[in-house]
Amino acid sequence: QVLDAERISSMAGSWWLAAVAMSNLQLEVAAGTPEDWAQRAPEALFAAISDAEGAAPRARSLWALHALGKASEKEELAKQFLQDLESMEVSSFTWDTWQLLRELQPLAEEKEDCPFSTKWKDDLAASAKAESDAFLMSPRKDELLTALKELPKSEDPELGSIVGPFCLPAIWRGRNIAVDIDFHHCLVSRVLRRQQWAKVAPELEVKEISLADWDKEASSTHRAHLLQQILGDDDGGDAADDA
Repeated sequence: QVLDAERISSMAGSWWLAAVAMSNLQLEVAAGTPEDWAQRAPEALFAAISDAEGAAPRARSLWALHALGKASEKEELAKQFLQDLESMEVSSFTWDTWQLLRELQPLAEEKEDCPFSTKWKDDLAASAKAESDAFLMSPRKDELLTALKELPKSEDPELGSIVGPFCLPAIWRGRNIAVDIDFHHCLVSRVLRRQQWAKVAPELEVKEISLADWDKEASSTHRAHLLQQILGDDDGGDAADDA
């Protein structure tokens, strides 16, 4: 309910914008009522982040602008964030900064002399590997493997593969199908990532299973059924009956 930029710190503004983006609500809708909040709150938050300092708040603000679809509207602000980040020493970047920049990488890497493909390239690759390693060493990978055992015999998928700057839990190359599940090995949700698969992996049909659906029933049969629906092997029966 705080609407004045001078009362919102740049750090808080970046977190608020990121939270709204991850809620899948439009910024004006998230502001609520009365009507003047919907008009004043967005501009107050944009004004607050304009003073962002440090790598992580700038990267988070830039991510939020793109995730909210506001990067074109606030083009000068988005450009300034990127320029500020490019001018900073990479030694000041923390793991969360690299994660946020990795989410933005497909949007910018085609530009000439882009830091994503030059000075940041190795650290972004290391961040992607860290996400893959986190998944491969987690109980979530074991859940996936257990569910896969209940599927009809078919091609074994690649697990935890890095595609572009992102990690995919499972890829069936023979079918050109991949499954993405947000197992919370990244700081932000899939709201921006899911918009970029066509560019990052045009050869794949990336289908998403929400974590809520995955965890709805803590059984391998339920999870195998979700995978069968993704792969087109579902005949409407129980996963265990198909196995």
